[in-house]
Amino acid sequence: ADNNYYFIASLHGTIGTQLDGVAINTNNNSLGGEDIFIFSTTCDGQVRWSQAIGGGGGWDSAFNIVLDSNDNVYVGARVAFSTNPLFPVRFSTTETLPTPTNPASVSEGWKTSFIVKYNNMGQYQWKKAVQGNVTQANFESRIYNIAIDSQNNLHFIVGLSSGNHLDGLANVPVNSIQYYLVKLNTQTQQFDDVLLLPIAGQMEPKNTRFVYDATSNIYYLSSIRESLMPFSYDNKPIINRTFLLAIRGFNSNIGTDGEELWRREIYSQPTNGQSIQANRIYSLQIDVNSDIYIGGNLYKSQNETNLKIYDPTDLTTVYNFTPGAD
Repeated sequence: ADNNYYFIASLHGTIGTQLDGVAINTNNNSLGGEDIFIFSTTCDGQVRWSQAIGGGGGWDSAFNIVLDSNDNVYVGARVAFSTNPLFPVRFSTTETLPTPTNPASVSEGWKTSFIVKYNNMGQYQWKKAVQGNVTQANFESRIYNIAIDSQNNLHFIVGLSSGNHLDGLANVPVNSIQYYLVKLNTQTQQFDDVLLLPIAGQMEPKNTRFVYDATSNIYYLSSIRESLMPFSYDNKPIINRTFLLAIRGFNSNIGTDGEELWRREIYSQPTNGQSIQANRIYSLQIDVNSDIYIGGNLYKSQNETNLKIYDPTDLTTVYNFTPGAD
């Protein structure tokens, strides 16, 4: 609202890290890893504030931020600490997770997925753990892109290991990973809606995009199935590597919550004996008419003749896609 910009990035390393020539604090250890890094500038590029999020672990990550109606900043953070050397997880200069010392004991420090709020000046406000009680045996989790609606509710998908999570609304069996669609009320910090999604397999976090169309109450999820392992939604396998799903939202007047409405997959022929191409969707956008736009990369050979953005289960429609000559 004040014509400021907000950015999210990754910080690598610990020495000489600067933003616009000014040294900034990092939470990485000397052995490597990366921090989540958010910062804000004025419309003409003057840095307003910055904040590194994470610990000494090797996989602190978040892939988007959202603003509410008061320009408060929210991030869905996946974090990890290290003990040798000791680098606990920090969300600000004053907000730090405790360092767990016993692998078998429950600790807040074992938790790895959080929703974190900062005000429009970058000051830490609160964090909300997505997981319940965890130890080293079940700390693994994955929080993907977050979305926000006009009522300042946050929407996101999270993958959770065994245990009781989401304030008791999700109970994951032992030796399992389950995916949940979640709506968080940012005023009460309560999970107002939680839905177990019929997902089998894993999605690459950095190649996952997620948006919510409140007008039609539809979620759109795009990703790449990880390491070419099998992936399915509602027992319908993804045939290619890159996909886009349209999913019915909570409290729908018709159909079933979480029901798949349609899907698209991207196919381009393998080249030089390679495996299925890793086409990528980098951006999903919805306009006022609820039309959806995608942007990304297509991997195609020079003589590509069978490029398709299509539904493999629909054999009645021709989906051939002809890009420019380049």
